[in-house]
Amino acid sequence: IIDPPNGERELEEQICKEIADISSKHRVVIVGDFNFPHIDWETHSVKGLDGLEFVKCVQDSFLQQYIEVPTREGAVLDLLLGNETGQVTEVCVGEHFRSSDHNAISFNIIMEKVRT
Repeated sequence: IIDPPNGERELEEQICKEIADISSKHRVVIVGDFNFPHIDWETHSVKGLDGLEFVKCVQDSFLQQYIEVPTREGAVLDLLLGNETGQVTEVCVGEHFRSSDHNAISFNIIMEKVRT
């Protein structure tokens, strides 16, 4: 998922609707550049209105945000969200990825094998 910087509220609402829908039905891991530099993920607080609905959506969907360090210019713009405790492990934010101005992110997803 990529949310353009200074995105329109309509796009934020649509992203929230899709996240709420899918996370209510399935185990999910959602990764993307969400471009919400004013969200403090430690406190789930927002400076201003941009991202306020998104934080509410993450909380209402019982999603955990796993990225704890900045991914671009001192801000956590790239998010790793999951709705089940322990499903994401070994999260690492590395150096810039090739020609990108964002840092690379690596992680493991823990999945259970479904027996039929």
